[in-house]
Amino acid sequence: GSAIIHETWQVNADSGTELYISREDLREMDILDFSVREGDNTFTNTGNWNINASRQDKAGKCGMVTTPYSVEMCWGFGQYGAHTFDLSYMITNVVESLTDYDYLHFQVVPQGLSPRKVQVKVTAPEPLSEDNSRIWGFGFNGQALFENGAAVAETMEPFYSDDNSVILLIRFNKGIFS
Repeated sequence: GSAIIHETWQVNADSGTELYISREDLREMDILDFSVREGDNTFTNTGNWNINASRQDKAGKCGMVTTPYSVEMCWGFGQYGAHTFDLSYMITNVVESLTDYDYLHFQVVPQGLSPRKVQVKVTAPEPLSEDNSRIWGFGFNGQALFENGAAVAETMEPFYSDDNSVILLIRFNKGIFS
């Protein structure tokens, strides 16, 4: 099954020309329909991202860099200072099927980023709970639980090491996904 991902990044850009998130070890997964918004401004998706373009040329644009091992979703922030970016994209084949259960095993926040706070909510075609699912979180100090029909993982402290990440493993009973 596929997942539609929505991320909100609140950042203070004080150097560089762009921001990006890298997705590695995608196996059979593909990333589609990458878009970025800041307020009412929808960024122009350039397709292949030019990492050598100037900060001004990258402003208001987004795109991807694909290597044999990873995909980097990139966007230009324009002016230095505080920004709130809303990212959206689809990842295909992220929910996999076993004979007894279905599951999602995904590194939501990759190593090398240093967020102060992360909250992840996973919803499904029907409300998730301990009655039909299980959730585990790895790579961070925090909690992973069910809340209001969603699987929720939340960090309790900022990332202090490049080794930190947010990895989720969610097991779903058969029948939630068709």
